[in-house]
Amino acid sequence: MARIAAVIPHFWSVRRPNILTLVRELNNGTVPPEQLVLWNNEHPFDILPQGVSVIQSPLNIGCKARFLAAMCTSADYVLFQDNDVAVQPDTLSHLLTYAQIFAGDIVALEGRKLRNGQTYDHCEFVDGRKLTE
Repeated sequence: MARIAAVIPHFWSVRRPNILTLVRELNNGTVPPEQLVLWNNEHPFDILPQGVSVIQSPLNIGCKARFLAAMCTSADYVLFQDNDVAVQPDTLSHLLTYAQIFAGDIVALEGRKLRNGQTYDHCEFVDGRKLTE
């Protein structure tokens, strides 16, 4: 089976309580991630759940955190999980299914299937079960 990592970039102290919920829900999903990486763009956490690799950034690097954190994983696939978006029990299972069906393409969490040479506006919409125009 393919190995999957979840990367959670973090900023905004008001979203700090979401981290524990996201980690719990990812770990309790039907396909838990092999690795969980939290890139922290603000002051250090006092308490974190076990099994989370925390990368403490000395400054807020914004969305670059996603890709830098992904480079610290050894998984076949990486889920970029924002700290203000809920995850469902089958999220990783569905993403792995789509990754196999659409090998070589990128499947985005917000429901777009991106292909080489296409703009975001012209890519196909994924509704969670099938691909539609």
